[in-house]
Amino acid sequence: MEPIPMAANFNKLKFFNFLFLGIGLFLLAILLFQKSADPVFFRYSSRLLILIWVIAAADVSLAWIIFYRIEALLKIERGLAPLMLVMLFSIIFVELFLRVTNLPANKLTNNLPNLRMTLQPAYKILPGLDPQISFTTDSLGFRTTKQVDYGNKPENTIRVIAIGGSAAESFYIDDQKTWPSLLGGYLDKYLENQRSVEVINAGRSGEYANQHLAKMKDYLKFSPNIYVVLLGFNDMTAYFQNLYRNNIMGAKEFVSSFDKFYDSSIKRVRSARIYRLFSLSYRILFQQKSFPTIDTHGQVVQSLRDLVKSAQIIDLPAESLKADTGFRGTVADIAAFCNKEKIQCILMTQPTIYFDKMPADLEGLIGFAPKLSGFKFSTGQLAKIMEAYNDVLLESAENSYVHVIDLAKNLPKDQSVFYDDVHFNNLGSEKVAKKLFEFILKEKVL
Repeated sequence: MEPIPMAANFNKLKFFNFLFLGIGLFLLAILLFQKSADPVFFRYSSRLLILIWVIAAADVSLAWIIFYRIEALLKIERGLAPLMLVMLFSIIFVELFLRVTNLPANKLTNNLPNLRMTLQPAYKILPGLDPQISFTTDSLGFRTTKQVDYGNKPENTIRVIAIGGSAAESFYIDDQKTWPSLLGGYLDKYLENQRSVEVINAGRSGEYANQHLAKMKDYLKFSPNIYVVLLGFNDMTAYFQNLYRNNIMGAKEFVSSFDKFYDSSIKRVRSARIYRLFSLSYRILFQQKSFPTIDTHGQVVQSLRDLVKSAQIIDLPAESLKADTGFRGTVADIAAFCNKEKIQCILMTQPTIYFDKMPADLEGLIGFAPKLSGFKFSTGQLAKIMEAYNDVLLESAENSYVHVIDLAKNLPKDQSVFYDDVHFNNLGSEKVAKKLFEFILKEKVL
């Protein structure tokens, strides 16, 4: 059998070759960007790497078929140049379209809907947890203990939506023992049969203040009466990581010209709307699951602790121990939103176990402090910066629709309420729910 003529061979297969190559490069870029942006919650690198290797193997095979005759190399110019132009104009067109249509910068995803999981947290290293818990979600991916009709809110119903990061999501806490669930129970008992109460836990691991605000705006469609927002910790850790990357804390780290070019390039790429679109697609496909669905036994927490233990302490200048302006601006936007929409919003400061000169047993619980490639900040510095972020919330209660509970000043800094440096155990969850319930009654938020 005579071989297929080279021109025909090239024309038939070049499209598939470029397609595989483009997909492989795209996945590799996503891998690099996501991993550098969020190393703690990036949990799918092995899966992506396998996919990239499969695509690369297919791409090499197709390339060999196309170019097994040297004459075919001369035809690359004819096919590649038009393809690159089309790709360039397509990217420009999509970017302009997304800017005109104003794609939200912080479009969010929830947990997978209808999860039914039984988890066995490592309760021996995570004090105050049950040896087995239920972690479930409803049809929209929220942790609820009641059936909620999101499209048609019943009359005489108080709907409370809890928003925040992992401390609100309450992973490793049973559905019935999360602080949003317990709050719903307290409100039900107080109101008896006068009014129905629905408390929806929309917390999501790793989210920031700007994402909380995006959720608050989006969830107006559910007709909430009260928003409860626990925030600050993830923004604080991101700020510390930026301080480290920008080399302003005094750590004598050599930053090469290539590193600076790489950082600036990544920043520009992430500002593009098309990147946001791809990033959103990536999160929908790969990152909808919650932390405990990846670490069902809680062993990852111990590995995070080990990283902190082995890290070297570095110091920050005193002028750096403050909340960043972006967080201040977002908190102000949250307050303005609550006032504009005339909806009751309760902001809660973030408690932690951090304080200066912590004993070894408490310091050994730290696992979610900022990860700085072999370095760490002292617990005294962590306490001061967390206090600075909490102070931003305390300063925001400037109208009748914004309330602030200073949880950080009302919870003990020990293993009685925390199983690590920031996450509540069963008793901690109960204390949060009680303080929130008492505050709602005292301030007549209902």
